[in-house]
Amino acid sequence: MLRSVVWILGFALLVAPGCRKKRPDHRNSAELHNEAVYRLKRGEYPRAEQLLKKALTRRNYAPLHNNLALVLRLQPGPGQLETALKHCQKAVSLEQQDGQIYLNCAFIAAQAKKPELAKNYQGKLASLDSAKAQELRRALDNPQKASPLLGMSPEVKLPRSKPRGILGR
Repeated sequence: MLRSVVWILGFALLVAPGCRKKRPDHRNSAELHNEAVYRLKRGEYPRAEQLLKKALTRRNYAPLHNNLALVLRLQPGPGQLETALKHCQKAVSLEQQDGQIYLNCAFIAAQAKKPELAKNYQGKLASLDSAKAQELRRALDNPQKASPLLGMSPEVKLPRSKPRGILGR
């Protein structure tokens, strides 16, 4: 009898709301970035934004800033494009040779009605990657037909971990 009462109380504690502690998130910035890219592709922009902000607390990395700028562009609101441009500038300062970043930044600058800044990014993009520069021109000519994920940095390749035995040892 006492045993069943203890079991019921223990079970009640497990299912009671708020009794479970959240496990800390031990994923590194690359893993968080990859999940954010997955969420971006599914259109889950608020969740992608959370993941990218969390990843930026762990590592200052150009693709994180680039994709955060893209997420901010996709979520209309006051000040979103200005904040997106700040992340673009940070991404460019960290990685000057990534055409994907310049593509995203030029498109955001054009949407923010900053033509001089857009031209600067577009010029740098043209010197880095002519195919991406043409893609940008097509997107600027018809923004409604542009892919929402235009300028997104791709997933980061993660090293494969060593295989473990059957029991994970």
